[in-house]
Amino acid sequence: MKMAPGEFWLVVVGFIQAAILAGTIYAIIHQTNVNRNTVRAWVMVDVAHDAAKWAGPKSEKVHMLEGSGNSGDTTGFYAVLTCRNEGKSPAWIYERRAKFEIVSAALPLKPKFDSAEFVEVEPTPLGTGQALTHTDNLEWLALAKEHIQQGQMAVVYGIVKYRDIFGARRQTTFGYRITPSNELRRLEGEQYLEYNSSK
Repeated sequence: MKMAPGEFWLVVVGFIQAAILAGTIYAIIHQTNVNRNTVRAWVMVDVAHDAAKWAGPKSEKVHMLEGSGNSGDTTGFYAVLTCRNEGKSPAWIYERRAKFEIVSAALPLKPKFDSAEFVEVEPTPLGTGQALTHTDNLEWLALAKEHIQQGQMAVVYGIVKYRDIFGARRQTTFGYRITPSNELRRLEGEQYLEYNSSK
């Protein structure tokens, strides 16, 4: 069936309007996502040794503890996990996992957070500014199997999961190594990007 010239142009105009409508909807969705990322919570995570556990002047050096028993050798240190909200709206932390281990080779490119122990599962609010505390410090004893041998590396890594005000579930990962001079340093290099990221 042949369309009259007027009907053809009506169809063309209809397609143009549909394309404009689709573009407008896409722009609105994109702008909404941009706005959410601008005002949402951004939880950053740091690990430090717990200097308060030791007498004397404060030091950045990690005090390593070694033990031996029926279940084998262990190495540990008193750690502080600091979660800080750098965003513009509150967050609820609902899971914190961390693992301290001694490795002989490079860590896998994809972290195995399922093997990390729960450090805290109790919901913890993180506010912004002065209204509610935006920083939370959690102390724990980081413990690894065996003692550090020549050529091995001690690492501590983990994940913090939280909800933002939009109900989205988000996460921040962290990864550190302990240097031969007993200092905590973030894992460096392209291969360790997944160990220090926010999503």
